[in-house]
Amino acid sequence: MLSNTNRILYFLTSLALLTSSNIFAQIDEVNIGKVSPGEVDMAAFTLSSSGSVSISGKGATFGHWEEEMAFYGWILDSETREVVWHLREESEFDEDEGIFEFSADVSLPRGDYEVYYAGSVRNYIKISGWGDFWNNMFGDNKYKASYRKRLYMTVEGSSNFRVVNPKELVDEKVDNAIVSIIRMGDYEDKEKSFTLADDTEVRIYALGEGRKGSNYDFGWIYDEDNHERIWTMNSKRTDHAGGGRKNMLVDRTMTLPAGSYTVRYSTDDSHSYDEWNVLPPDDPQMWGLTLFAVNESDLDNVKPFTERERVQPVVELVRVGDDEFLSQGFRLDEDMDLRIFCLGEGSGRIMADYGWIINADTKETVWKMNKRRTEHGGGADKNRLFDDVVSFAMGNYIAYYTTDGSHSYEDWNATRPIESDRWGLTIWAKDKSKRGSVELFDESEYKNENILAEIIRVRDHKEIDERFTLDSDTRVRIIAVGEGDRSEMYDYGWIENARGKVVWEMTYRKTEHAGGARKNRLFNDTILLEKGNYYLYYETDGSHSYNRWNSSPPDNPEMYGITVLIDN
Repeated sequence: MLSNTNRILYFLTSLALLTSSNIFAQIDEVNIGKVSPGEVDMAAFTLSSSGSVSISGKGATFGHWEEEMAFYGWILDSETREVVWHLREESEFDEDEGIFEFSADVSLPRGDYEVYYAGSVRNYIKISGWGDFWNNMFGDNKYKASYRKRLYMTVEGSSNFRVVNPKELVDEKVDNAIVSIIRMGDYEDKEKSFTLADDTEVRIYALGEGRKGSNYDFGWIYDEDNHERIWTMNSKRTDHAGGGRKNMLVDRTMTLPAGSYTVRYSTDDSHSYDEWNVLPPDDPQMWGLTLFAVNESDLDNVKPFTERERVQPVVELVRVGDDEFLSQGFRLDEDMDLRIFCLGEGSGRIMADYGWIINADTKETVWKMNKRRTEHGGGADKNRLFDDVVSFAMGNYIAYYTTDGSHSYEDWNATRPIESDRWGLTIWAKDKSKRGSVELFDESEYKNENILAEIIRVRDHKEIDERFTLDSDTRVRIIAVGEGDRSEMYDYGWIENARGKVVWEMTYRKTEHAGGARKNRLFNDTILLEKGNYYLYYETDGSHSYNRWNSSPPDNPEMYGITVLIDN
């Protein structure tokens, strides 16, 4: 038997539980809002059957910093990702109006829905000074921070209406995706890899930031078997994602052949799921990239990716910092196609951080990162990328990469590029079965047996000589890089015989442009020398020499000087 006290406690507890249960059972509305500019509040609900929902609240528009500042809400169909109602499309939504009330009744089919409320400006704003900032923020009829407490949106339903968690709703949807990278914040890089056992049709659903051919927050897909970027989110081939003009959307299908893939997504330092500096997109939670299988049965094709499936580079000169110079020798035992990924810095026609490859035996440049043949590397416009396949003949090569004194790995003076950890030069064998035909060697100890004499990497105020001997009449190749104009040569070389007679001299008339500044000159040709002893000379003036350039360096700065070798 319960005592009177226990009976009372039991009654009160039961009443409290019953009341609490009824309160939760009667929750048939969502309330969001009270956001600051750049913020988005969200909620979600599900309808167990078709029906009508009532929408009400307060929005606002302000003529702010000569741009429209707006506080507004919308509803998204969680399955189709399409907007089913948007306040900015309603007739009462007018610019420069201030705070206004709104209400609407919308009929919706059974399903899940996400509700959003945002505060932001239409396009990115610039403030010329503190006076503009103060006047616009606190002047008459302008937006005041206290207004946000009065701005909200409510969605109400009836018995078929149930409140759900908006993040869990989206998470459940992408759980069935092949791969998903969403809710990306500022300065993030994420990647996920997978393997397909068979050809699979996929739906690419991606949101990001870009404009005028430049991409800032975007994703791409790599074919790991060939290390080839097979799809890139590009602002020129995207749709508007709603909100600010720079919000871009991709919603398309493509077929991926059986193989291994990596999906990667990169963001810059502003305008992301963390905080929006213009009106946010209509689908803010999906800021990122998601791959869905068009046919659900094809999910059986998706297998885990293991690191041993990843194709390893044959040369890797990456994560390069300021004022660095890196090199690596490599030997190809057969003709081969190489994929070159070179990420560097360039503006105008000049490359400041860049790579190149020379033939170790002939000293000729066989490939160089040239700004005209690069694409935007993401982030700042000066981030440049070369990503293509180049054919190489069997032989010995040296890869180089150099940087200037600013904007490099982990010390960016502007927005970093995509794949910033690959700032530098990376080379893969396009056919991974030929990976074993590549052998690395120490380029500092490599000596071409055909070289007779060499004076290279010459600095300012130098006069250097080398002696060489020919046992018979020999045709030799002279490679000379120097500085000069039509009136005279300033950095140049020449050859004298044992009697002190000049038998060859580098003159402007004999040279051609060596790349970079017009004054960079190149001689690369053969001459016939008689049997005997010779002296090779090279002389520089007080400016523009190896690693002391006062204008753009030549295409092959390592060869600045003169080299004589037997011509085969």
